[in-house]
Amino acid sequence: MACSSFVSADGRAFQLGEAYQSADLVVIGQVVYGTKPMLKIKTKIKGVEKANEIELTPSHCQGTACSGGFSVAPKVDLLFLLSHQKNGLYDSVTGNGNYSCPVVYEVEKDIVNFRNKKIPVKSLEKYFQSKPDPVPLY
Repeated sequence: MACSSFVSADGRAFQLGEAYQSADLVVIGQVVYGTKPMLKIKTKIKGVEKANEIELTPSHCQGTACSGGFSVAPKVDLLFLLSHQKNGLYDSVTGNGNYSCPVVYEVEKDIVNFRNKKIPVKSLEKYFQSKPDPVPLY
């Protein structure tokens, strides 16, 4: 499992606090797909990135199987925990941006759904810094 360093020993929960600490950039935004996946940033929670739009690592597909990169719904507000790669692109903190690892969370009406908790966007930074309990895997 690509996200094993952030999954609990029993394989049922995601270590959100540790993932936040290792992330270079934590933002809310929408992915737009074109020749490359771009993230339009709406709200920055953590990080020094100054651009309002960043390039994400694309998925690598062969036949019907895809790995790595991002495969998320376009034009949906999502919370991303990202790391800056040596090639200048951003990828999830786990290196796996698809839904097999819970590194993106839906944001609706300024509330982030962590499955077991719903946190207002304005309280996210404080929530992450409080070393939150693990959240259930999807």
